[in-house]
Amino acid sequence: MSRSYGLFGSGEFLPWAAAVDRELITRGGGAGGAKVLVVPTASAPEGDTVFTRWAQMGIDHYRTMGMAPELVAIRVREDADRPEVAAQVEGASLVYFSGGNPAYLARTLKGTAFWEAVAGALDAGCALGGSSAGISFLGGRTFDPAARSPGGPRVWVDGLGHFPRGMLGPHWDAVDRWLPGATAMMLAAVPEGWCFLGVDEDTAAVGDGRHWEVVGRGTATVLRATGEVAVVASGASFDLTLVSDPH
Repeated sequence: MSRSYGLFGSGEFLPWAAAVDRELITRGGGAGGAKVLVVPTASAPEGDTVFTRWAQMGIDHYRTMGMAPELVAIRVREDADRPEVAAQVEGASLVYFSGGNPAYLARTLKGTAFWEAVAGALDAGCALGGSSAGISFLGGRTFDPAARSPGGPRVWVDGLGHFPRGMLGPHWDAVDRWLPGATAMMLAAVPEGWCFLGVDEDTAAVGDGRHWEVVGRGTATVLRATGEVAVVASGASFDLTLVSDPH
């Protein structure tokens, strides 16, 4: 069975995203009333107020769409190994990871019962969506924003490895405004033979791990393992292998 991914550069739980979410839910075997899991784990280091705000935004968004959302309350790694948390994945049409710290998200989920359940559900037809940190954690390497703090860890760290030879850059049209030269720095950090996908804000790449379509107001920037770079407009499709076998 083909896998389904929605990789958002930003803008999760906003009105523009509803059409993309509905497409993912349909691909995930759902329709009206479908079970959707909201996972705000990446925001947990910012405290309970931020975590709860993202959780409520997701719940409200999917309820407005007529779906049946559930919060997955993973704040620390121990939560991700709780049997009742892993059991939430059963019957879901979409699992959605919102933004925050991608390195924290990868460390918290890698090798846990919850992530094993998500990976199994993907193979069975459930869709995976994410925005910002909720996509960049999936790569073989990701960015740790804590490195910007004095005494913080190194900037580039191991990601979850779901896309083992890929890196992802959300907010791609904004990062140079935040830090001049950041896009060049990120592209230079891509190991030889790996690929990279940058997704603009309020934009998503929707696909099966190999074949993708750009949706939203911006573009996707693609760096292939061969070194070729392409910028793909909204409404256009492209091929990029992020998983070795998406079926």
